[in-house]
Amino acid sequence: MPAKIERIGLSIMTVDSLPSSFLVYRLMNPEMRCDLDNQISHSVRFSGVEEFGEAARARGWDIEYRQIGKGTFSAESATLENGGIYLTSSRYDNHLHIRCEPPEGLIGLCLPQGRAAACGRALAEGDLIVFPSLSELEFVTRDEIRNETVLLAEVEFRDAARSLAPSVELFSPRLAAIRHGDVKGLAAIQHEIDSVHRNGGLDSETASNLLARTILWMVDVSSASDAEGLANGRATVIARRAQTWIEENYHDTIRLEDLCGFAGVGLRTLQRCFASHFQISPIDYIKARRLNAARRDLVAANPSNHSVTSIAMDNGFSHLGRFSIGYRMQFCESPRETLLRM
Repeated sequence: MPAKIERIGLSIMTVDSLPSSFLVYRLMNPEMRCDLDNQISHSVRFSGVEEFGEAARARGWDIEYRQIGKGTFSAESATLENGGIYLTSSRYDNHLHIRCEPPEGLIGLCLPQGRAAACGRALAEGDLIVFPSLSELEFVTRDEIRNETVLLAEVEFRDAARSLAPSVELFSPRLAAIRHGDVKGLAAIQHEIDSVHRNGGLDSETASNLLARTILWMVDVSSASDAEGLANGRATVIARRAQTWIEENYHDTIRLEDLCGFAGVGLRTLQRCFASHFQISPIDYIKARRLNAARRDLVAANPSNHSVTSIAMDNGFSHLGRFSIGYRMQFCESPRETLLRM
């Protein structure tokens, strides 16, 4: 059977039992809006990264979750809505590598809580991530993570920002960036979102005020310093170059000397840059990439037409015993159990 997805009425949830990760956005695609309207007013729990990713992709996200840490995975998401504005709460645990791009035409403002890094930079209190339409954000989490994210039509965000601060440009097209500023100011925004969620309702005025407070916080930050582009820096270039080679070759034998040659640096430099960017070594990244790819194939496979051995070998594993041990440690079940259950 597939991993369990449980729906819970939002009215029975409390602020203590729910994370404080929220999503606010106004959809430009009417068909997508109808899909989302069917998902409001309840909480959904997930026990697998596959279902969690599918739910996000159904909302228009280009996103992939990869489980890096060992053990079980769980996630939870809930949504409030008013007049086409959506307030979504989500939380997830385990060590994850997340690559995401917001739905086309939308801009995201993300406030993560917990141990995490975004494109090579460890995140701290007072950090807000801006990722406009067509910008790719790489996110690495440790243990449990919670986010507060504002997502809305980019044109509407730009219009609101120009009304509130005509002389300040708050983001660069297609470029994700980190803004660091007043910790207490962000905490106040978080408290307001918590209050909305605790009260179980979102009105249009509250949503508008929340957006305005977030924009004004960004204006204050812009006055103090420029945004830090996530794509900048030699270490990021080296790490992304190595990642590209891994993604293209993980199903074959990978030699570190070949990886270093493609990245154009020595092993020590590669390890340092890669660990800084992804919070994981190249070797562990390769192993996790292969395990997640194998799990994806096992979930989709028909047991009568596919075997664990063939799927393991197709994804770069040459030793079935080591694959089975690593798979069980990663996902708390054997590859065969996944194949037969799915």
